[in-house]
Amino acid sequence: MIKLADIIYESIGDRDFEHDYYEIRDEVENEWQRGQKHQSWRLIPARDLIIVWNTYAKYGRVNEEKLDKIWDIIKECAIKIMLNSDWWNHGMEELFGKDSYDELTRDDFDRFATFMSDRSGSQLWRGSGDGHGGMGRYSDVAKHLYNLLMKGYSANIPEEKLFAIDQILNVVHGSGAMAKWFVEGGVMTLNKLRDFDVKGIVLPVKENI
Repeated sequence: MIKLADIIYESIGDRDFEHDYYEIRDEVENEWQRGQKHQSWRLIPARDLIIVWNTYAKYGRVNEEKLDKIWDIIKECAIKIMLNSDWWNHGMEELFGKDSYDELTRDDFDRFATFMSDRSGSQLWRGSGDGHGGMGRYSDVAKHLYNLLMKGYSANIPEEKLFAIDQILNVVHGSGAMAKWFVEGGVMTLNKLRDFDVKGIVLPVKENI
């Protein structure tokens, strides 16, 4: 199977993304090598998210300060999910300093499972049993997240970045479990954004975006 990291390496054209990707990877690897039990993780503040959506939907104005804060967190979350997905599916032996996947032990899997756990207490762990404190923050849609993330990096105006973020949140909202990996309140918070649609207050889609 082709590693997501290889796809990213071959298609990198945005220096800002390249900088963020390798900086975040170094941060995560340093946490791992220091023996940190759980990967550090930030969430988008629910209040900031709702204010940005409400302000734009009602008045057509982007709160750029809050939008930039949201963007910093969403790209960090997405890149960490990409990294976790690659390591879990293809490259854990590199983290453990082993020559091949076959050399990994159950203890190795358990340690990494705990490291990337969302600490939700969920028993619906995929791939390595339960008991790790929650679901692992990795996903089969990591490549799709990458493609959507690149729309945000290529945005020329705040509105374009807002729509890119909206697309990412639509994906994680639909997945259910991933919502709590991006925003405080998870699905419940994202439901409030969708309530704008019910009231007829929508983010207008532009043809050139």
